[in-house]
Amino acid sequence: MMIDPTTGLVFLLSMSAANGITALILWRLHPQLRGVGILALGNLLAGPTFVSIMLRDAHGIALHNTLAITCSAVIAEGFLTLTGRRPDFRFVLAVSLFTGALWETMLALDPDNLRIRVVAITLLSILVFGRTTWLMLQRRQEWQLGVAEGMIAGLLGIHILVLAVRMVWTVLHPDPNFIRTDVARGWFYLELTLVDAGLFFGILLMVGSRLARDLNQQGQMLAAERHRKSELRQLLHMLGHELRTPLSIIGRTIESIQDLLTPTPPEIHRLLTTLHASVLRVGRLSQALLTAERSDLATARPEMLKLSDIATEAERLLREKWGTDRLLVHYPQSEPSALGDRELLFTAVVNLLDNALKYSPSDTAVTATIHPLDGEVALRIEDSGIGFPPDQISQIGQRFFRATNVHDAPGTGLGLYMVKTIAQRHGGRLELANRAGGGAEVALILPAA
Repeated sequence: MMIDPTTGLVFLLSMSAANGITALILWRLHPQLRGVGILALGNLLAGPTFVSIMLRDAHGIALHNTLAITCSAVIAEGFLTLTGRRPDFRFVLAVSLFTGALWETMLALDPDNLRIRVVAITLLSILVFGRTTWLMLQRRQEWQLGVAEGMIAGLLGIHILVLAVRMVWTVLHPDPNFIRTDVARGWFYLELTLVDAGLFFGILLMVGSRLARDLNQQGQMLAAERHRKSELRQLLHMLGHELRTPLSIIGRTIESIQDLLTPTPPEIHRLLTTLHASVLRVGRLSQALLTAERSDLATARPEMLKLSDIATEAERLLREKWGTDRLLVHYPQSEPSALGDRELLFTAVVNLLDNALKYSPSDTAVTATIHPLDGEVALRIEDSGIGFPPDQISQIGQRFFRATNVHDAPGTGLGLYMVKTIAQRHGGRLELANRAGGGAEVALILPAA
């Protein structure tokens, strides 16, 4: 049976290119599969390797054999990386440099000795593929991945056997140039094509097994996370009730003692005042924790709303709390709606406005402006207060973090964390900056519906 070597070479080149492009697409879709990217590189490198067969001068022959070994070594590292090994490009570089130097030396000393070159390329190929086969068999994992590895190892073993037979045939045949005949080259290209097709099928099997395993692990992690959140939600619900009752009792007891001891001696009054302040602080902390956890865990109840309506409610609440007209809210003539949880967003807006009033002088105004952006709607708050330490702006909004310029003021370090979490849950963001003339500028930005 006659197999045209040119047709076989073109078919082999086309298959390598298709495999390389397919592997490249797989790697781009799943960048965590680094081995697939290395396999794509190796298969694409096969193109110039096969084209270089046409080079017949000494340096061209050396280049072709160097590319052949480099291509084989890169593909081998791709297989090993898929099994969980770190890629060893030092081996690829070493075997490539050795091949190039060896071929230049052999062609310079004995350019007509084809047998020695066939033996050399065969032994180097056996080294590369034999190393790969051995390491893959040493790293079998679950059954599915072991099947893929076993298939690839078997195909590499067959290829090694073919290379060994080809080497022995060349050594024993009266005319070593027999391997250059159309018959020998045609059959060799056919064997390479079949092995290449089988290896790529093995790659797909390994990738499928790896993705299935990763998906299963992610499912287990999500289930564990849901269970953790459920337990945490139950714990917070219990703590909310358990803390509220004793704190309320302690607060009423302090008030009763103050009423019974009227007029209260100065020393006792000081102690009761300190105790009452501590109770209030613990109450604020527990409420802040519960609110912050709700912003993390609550199931959103989205509805169409306008930030101006929420700002109006917040303005009314804070005017009563602070007893001042310092808060100035500017409403737009036309405002896009947003899709969000009204209660969570109300909590966020109140927190931002309350902070601005708390950390700015009592004789200065706090300005809140609602305005539409490109596909978004923003609530921008400006004050003339202490602002943010420039070197800490990136940390503000982390849980329990408090800037160095507010340590003397009461607080828990949960307020802006809660606002940031609420904004992110709505697909928005929280922006913090210092005003050029002093004070802070904070913006709550949400996607427009």
